[in-house]
Amino acid sequence: MKRRTLLLGGVAVGVGSLTATATKASINADMSLSGDLRGVVPAVETNIDTDPSDENTLSTHTWEFDFIRIDEVVTDLSVEYPDGTSFDEVTNNEVTIKFENDDGDLVNIAIKDSNYDKTVATFELDTEQKIFESAKIEIEQIENPDAGMYNAETTFVTDSEENTATGELNITSD
Repeated sequence: MKRRTLLLGGVAVGVGSLTATATKASINADMSLSGDLRGVVPAVETNIDTDPSDENTLSTHTWEFDFIRIDEVVTDLSVEYPDGTSFDEVTNNEVTIKFENDDGDLVNIAIKDSNYDKTVATFELDTEQKIFESAKIEIEQIENPDAGMYNAETTFVTDSEENTATGELNITSD
């Protein structure tokens, strides 16, 4: 009989044994759980794709968020870019917001009102939706800053909290 101890994500410990003979096999598993049973929640993964990524050029920025879960309806969101980025050419027609619903589908989120102020865009949302696993924001006609690596932030606002995700923005020289 071989006895194995398994460590699963630093949360659960299982001990089991396997007995085998020529005519039968049996498995005996004794499980004991210790520690925080909620497990490890992965950090929100934020990816920002720029097309084109050339400096000082009008571009489409696509934000993709994975492992994001917000259990309350998101009422507002804001996108904050580094100095040198410009929303001057952006209107609501150039912005698409999608949240994953409880069926696993990305659904369009309507914009009720917006404010574009230098490097920050704020959107009041008109669709009552939580985020179940992922979200996507696409902004067309945004002007890229000078070449460099920057951090940009999106903040999702509910009635009781704000959740901020940071992504890297890679802008290249012409």
